[in-house]
Amino acid sequence: MSDFANLGEAVNRRLLKIFWLVDASGSMDGAKMATVNRAIKDLIPEMREVADENPEIEMQVNVIMFESKAKWIHRAVNIQDFTWTDIETGGYTSTGAALSFALEEMTEEKMSKRAIPPLVILMSDGGATDDYEKKLGDFLSDKWGKKTTRIPIAIGDDCDEVSLEKFRYPKEGPLLRAHNASDLTKLIKWASVTVSSSLSQTGTGGDLLPPPPAMNQVQLGGSDSDDQF
Repeated sequence: MSDFANLGEAVNRRLLKIFWLVDASGSMDGAKMATVNRAIKDLIPEMREVADENPEIEMQVNVIMFESKAKWIHRAVNIQDFTWTDIETGGYTSTGAALSFALEEMTEEKMSKRAIPPLVILMSDGGATDDYEKKLGDFLSDKWGKKTTRIPIAIGDDCDEVSLEKFRYPKEGPLLRAHNASDLTKLIKWASVTVSSSLSQTGTGGDLLPPPPAMNQVQLGGSDSDDQF
């Protein structure tokens, strides 16, 4: 294929931005963050397969961690060039700041008219300690923010499920909850691989998502109790 043909193919590709917003507060230390780091690192080859199967889509990934402040870890990286950087924990839970950071990648200059509404995966085990409600309002009133497919994953028993529910779209089915490492891994993979594949194939927003995976019912004191958060 000529250079001109390659250029034309690149111009015609539709952009799909995927965001991982990762709670890195102190309460995520240990098994929770280790599971997130391992799960996303392990699913990268499958994300690349999704991109290969949908060559008309340009898949960009973004990683924002948030603790006492938000921080970019990776920004607008093509999935084929992406390598995961392990996230460390500490501090509070600036969820609202993470939403504001995500909006920085949804400006008119960075979103083409033919772009697929972004996929935003928010993982948290607690409640926001910043002005989350205001920042969520700003996010949902933004031209692209309000179109996003938004998948929150509640980690453990102490998560602010009410706040995560306000973020979630579409609203069908229950809020996704992970009480152990196995379930968290399944949910991250489903939200990242299965949903991105669905969005790539439909080329539209996620008004109707594929069904999430079945969760394990691990009982405290059982053989898998070490898997509990």
